[in-house]
Amino acid sequence: MPTYRVIEKKQKSFVHGRLTASDLEKLINKTAQDEWTLDRIVAGETARVLLGDKNMFFLIFRKD
Repeated sequence: MPTYRVIEKKQKSFVHGRLTASDLEKLINKTAQDEWTLDRIVAGETARVLLGDKNMFFLIFRKD
């Protein structure tokens, strides 16, 4: 039975700035070292009252 792991990343952060392709690649490779396989990436927005929307990436990893 497969096990899943979800990592939530903001597309943009006040502290870290914008998420770049290089940052995403490093995160995927770091997680893959622990024998997780990237299953899919889901992009979406979350609605926040008074603060505007927040663009997010959800990286879904799978381990068999």
